[in-house]
Amino acid sequence: MDCSQTCSKQHQTLAAADHRLAFQELFEIAVVTGVFGILIYLSLSELPSHLNRAAVTEALFLGVSYREQLLMGYAETGEWKPLVTSNRGSGRYVNSVVAAKGTGFNVIFNQLPAGVEQGSVLSIRPATLPGVSGSPVVWLCGNRLPRGGYRVHGVNETNIAPQNLPNYCKK
Repeated sequence: MDCSQTCSKQHQTLAAADHRLAFQELFEIAVVTGVFGILIYLSLSELPSHLNRAAVTEALFLGVSYREQLLMGYAETGEWKPLVTSNRGSGRYVNSVVAAKGTGFNVIFNQLPAGVEQGSVLSIRPATLPGVSGSPVVWLCGNRLPRGGYRVHGVNETNIAPQNLPNYCKK
């Protein structure tokens, strides 16, 4: 065999190895791209519910002054009285915080990312143990139900779908 035949076979062998290596690299890139695509899809599918929960957290923060006002009235008289002030506080997601029917307060939202309508309401209400002087106060958010014999004061006017509420505002 002369050099031309030997060199030609070596060239063909090297070319085939190069093609296999290129295909392997292409396959690895496709797998990595697929994994990234799946991760991006999963993170984006959860984003709206996270933003809605952030909005509810903002609402709870803005309602602190209302809670303090209600607690002061309860501490002085032993009774829950309706709030007299209204339409205080707004934020990125919250349009206003207003006094609720009975006692407690409602948070009125702006348009939220996951389709929660503008004007949607989240109710925050106090609950106490009946007949217990100096009963600890538990605050119920949204559709949360009282536990352990607590009695709710105020009306729940929440009209936000449960999937858009954080766990502590669900039943």
